[in-house]
Parts: sequence; structure tokens; C-alpha cells
Amino acid sequence: MLIHDTLPSKYTHNIQFVYNNYKNNNLNGESSLHYWIDNIKDKELLEKINIIRNAPEIIRELEKNYPGYKIITVHESDEIYFSVSPSKRQGSDIGLSDCHYDAPFKYIYQGGNVFLRAILALNENNTVYTQVEDKTSLLSTGDYNVIRYNEDYHCVHGSIPANSNRILLKIHFIAIPPDTNPIWSDFCRYINNNWTHFSREMMRDSIKPETVQGYFKQYLVLISGFTWNNINIILIIFAFLILVFWKRKSIAKWINRRNKLK
Repeated sequence: MLIHDTLPSKYTHNIQFVYNNYKNNNLNGESSLHYWIDNIKDKELLEKINIIRNAPEIIRELEKNYPGYKIITVHESDEIYFSVSPSKRQGSDIGLSDCHYDAPFKYIYQGGNVFLRAILALNENNTVYTQVEDKTSLLSTGDYNVIRYNEDYHCVHGSIPANSNRILLKIHFIAIPPDTNPIWSDFCRYINNNWTHFSREMMRDSIKPETVQGYFKQYLVLISGFTWNNINIILIIFAFLILVFWKRKSIAKWINRRNKLK
């Protein structure tokens, strides 16, 4: 699933204000940077961000795609995100641009709740695009796309030009189906928000590691990402090996019985 839309022009001033606060950061996109929005101390900046991330137009777009569902915000997961240029990625940043899932809970029952991530562009992003299955999304200023955090396998392609950056808001929601026990929506919120914080801190420490601990985190991130992205193939291979082992063991027992009869 890939939802793509644009905020109305009435948000342009707020988007520009937020961008101007960060426009000189992370030029060239050599690695990713993340700032938790809830940690921002500047009241005016936070006010402008809140206007954008609470835009009712986004909620209405989600409601169109999830008719009958209740859409709630998960602001504790929200970030200012400086994208790594896919052409310059290294260390754990590889996992942010290579094809991947954002979270590993695809097969964990969450009561029908769907954790959603919206990516909203604070500046022109037309040299980098997101691909979900056969759909692609280029983001100009004020554009956003939405994916299912656990279910959508996606890739990021392209390159950030020299002396430029790609600054995004990562905004999160839960689509709650009708007549759902609140326990399930709380569970969905809990596991996905905690994964967002845990994975972010792991990746932050392992982009360009300089310590043994940093290298350990880097390989843990990359290996776990590879394993999860290829989990179906790995399970098939594992099942095949078990079958081969069981067959060999059964054949060995049959040969032993035949030898005893002789």
C-alpha cells in the first residue's frame, strides 16, 4: 500500500518555517539524522510542527483508505528526519535505503489495528523516490506518502545533490477497526512505538562505528534486517533442511532394521 497526497497551500508558511530551522543541517546527505519531535524545546518551532502533523487533511485521507476505522495519532514516535543519500549510504544506514520493512511485527496479531507511517517533505525531494511494490512516490515540498509500518516492503532510490539535504517529517498513526477492544490498540501502540525508539537508537550508534560496541550494533542491525527481509525464504530453507535430516534419519533406521533381519 502506498498513499500519496499533498497538503493544501495554507500550510506552506509553516512548512517553510520548520525547514528554515534545519536547512543548513546535514548538507550532502552523507548519513541520516533523527530528532524526536517531542524533545524540541523551541515553542514556536514545535507549534508549527504540530500544525503540520495534526493537519485534518491527512486524517481524512487515511479515513478514505480505511473506511469505518478510527484514526489516532502516535506523536511519541514522530521525528524530524534527515535522509541519507541512497548513493552514499554506509553502515546501518544501508537498511534505510535498501529494500526493507520498517518493523518486524508483520506476523504479530495486533487486533486488526494498522500502524501507519507518513513521510512528509519539508523541502524539494525530486531526486529521491520511494518504491512500494509497483508504485513509486516522488515528494515535492508539502507532499507526503503513507505506508503500513509492518507490512509494506519498500525501497528508497536516487541521490541527494551536492550541498543539498532531504528533510522530512515522520508522522505516525494507528487505524483502529470498528468495535476493537482498546487493549489491542494499546498493544499496537506499545510495540510499534518502542520498536521505533529502540531501532533508531541502535542505528544512530552504528552508522560510522568507532568502537567494538558500535561495530557489534552495526552488524546486528544489518544481519537482523537481512534475516527479516528474507524470512520467508529462510523458513523454507530451514523446513527443507529439517525434512532432509528427518528423511536421512528414517532411511538410516530402515537400513539398520534390514541389516538386523539379515
